[in-house]
Amino acid sequence: MTTATEKKAAEKTTVKAVIGDRFGNVRGVTSTVASTTVAVGKSYFSGVGSVGKALFGFGREAAEDSIKHVQALTKATCLRNAAEMQVAFMQNRIDSAADHAKELTDLARVKSEETIKPLVELLDQKKAA
Repeated sequence: MTTATEKKAAEKTTVKAVIGDRFGNVRGVTSTVASTTVAVGKSYFSGVGSVGKALFGFGREAAEDSIKHVQALTKATCLRNAAEMQVAFMQNRIDSAADHAKELTDLARVKSEETIKPLVELLDQKKAA
């Protein structure tokens, strides 16, 4: 025959086991979500840095081209020559801008995919479970 003390001890053990199982799962999920959040944050800042470096490179290229263009304009022998140089420069800058826009779009897409990859993996794990 079990005593009241033994029953209470058994109930406490059962309750502790149930709570432990549930909180153990919560701890695991919390740990997974936290590590995913950290991975997303690191990837985000890495992507922003990459995009910033690309933009800085584009700006530096434009500035160098502009300086070279101004130097060439000072050596123009006539107004017609200067106008032709200006047209060629503008066409070059428009083409460069289109190329830079494509490069920037591609880079942003790649970095965005890298950033959301940990979230997608987390959601895929949840669907599999």
